[in-house]
Amino acid sequence: METLRGKPAQWQAAAERFPAMVVKHGPALEQVDREVDVLKFPAPLWHELDGGRYIGTGCSVVTRDLDSDWINVGTYRVQVIDRNHVALDMVPGKHGRIHYEKHKAAGKRFPVVIVCGGDPLGYLISGIEVPFGM
Repeated sequence: METLRGKPAQWQAAAERFPAMVVKHGPALEQVDREVDVLKFPAPLWHELDGGRYIGTGCSVVTRDLDSDWINVGTYRVQVIDRNHVALDMVPGKHGRIHYEKHKAAGKRFPVVIVCGGDPLGYLISGIEVPFGM
């Protein structure tokens, strides 16, 4: 299986085939759900030793650094706790965890966006190691 890891020229060439487009209408803008219930989404038990169901394994988790405009998109496991709560598994040293630790040390809430069912290219990009702060 061929990989694009370490091949920035191929990424750039592929990106040219997908120009950005701003729209006022579309499927992503038609479904607005204002009441939280994560139990309505499929969340399988991925491995026999998992402690529960994971809604996020093939997802993108978006976090922001407390002290700068640095936005990170990473791939972290997201376990369903109940209809209103999930738990993130962000291991030490990963950028999302660094963001979390800064918020925690400052006594601030840690805002997070979890993208489930996004474009597969977005998910692939969220799993790529990039330099700190990029």
